[in-house]
Amino acid sequence: RLSGHFNEVIPGGIGTVHDDLNFDASVRGKLGWSFGRIMPYATGGVAFGDVHTHYNYDGALASSGGVRVGWTAGGGLDYALTPNWSLGAEYRYTDLGHKGVLTPSLGDSNNFNYNVVRPVLTYRFAPPPRAIPIAAPAPMPAAAPAPPPAPMARTFPASRSL
Repeated sequence: RLSGHFNEVIPGGIGTVHDDLNFDASVRGKLGWSFGRIMPYATGGVAFGDVHTHYNYDGALASSGGVRVGWTAGGGLDYALTPNWSLGAEYRYTDLGHKGVLTPSLGDSNNFNYNVVRPVLTYRFAPPPRAIPIAAPAPMPAAAPAPPPAPMARTFPASRSL
């Protein structure tokens, strides 16, 4: 849970704003290039967060809340421990946009964005890649059978007697 709180002096009074992020989630793509066991990557996609904002301006109370949809982008570095497990670190910037609140005594537009650096432990459910077998050279084609030997003809000098 991420929470923020600040006091603000406004003409005619003092106000407080309190923000809570109850959960955040994202659906992201990951694009990187592997250098042996190390893979730097970039990531980005759609972010979701349950943000609740509470206002108290000189006794006037207001609140807004709900799931916001925004975007997230960042990068990281993974180290492959095994073909399926990797360990790494990741940085992400998330912007969940702004939401306004308007009451007879209060008007505000609340922007909610944050930076996160976190450790990452990943398990890949896909089977490890198989080694590509090196193909053996194709066998030489069998030679055509030799033709049968020609019959041997012997000639002898013929002698004739008369």
